[in-house]
Amino acid sequence: MKRTLFLGMLMAIWLCTAFYARAVVIEYSYDEAGRLIKADYGGETAVQYVYDTAGNLLRHDIMGVSNVKGDVNGDKEVTLTDAVLSLKIQAGYADPVNIAADADGDKQIGTAEAVFVLYSLAK
Repeated sequence: MKRTLFLGMLMAIWLCTAFYARAVVIEYSYDEAGRLIKADYGGETAVQYVYDTAGNLLRHDIMGVSNVKGDVNGDKEVTLTDAVLSLKIQAGYADPVNIAADADGDKQIGTAEAVFVLYSLAK
């Protein structure tokens, strides 16, 4: 009985991984100083890393997740979470963001995106 149960569990795990697992090739790009500047996940999603002049990581931006203005966390919805996240970024917290959420075209996430999200939700 235990052997049958074990084999059944093993088969279930194998089936889950066989159908849901997919291989992803990640291509890394580095600058002249050897710092990681981009991780490309097969064309669907990429992460860009931004450094200051001293070489300290300022932020990392998630590209290609969602093209919805105001969708800072990249979940394809504009919610209050996006407003809070944009204010956290403005306050200096380095959370990963969806740079396509840029509402005012300045290639940054901050107060303008929080206002955009709150205005969108108030409609």
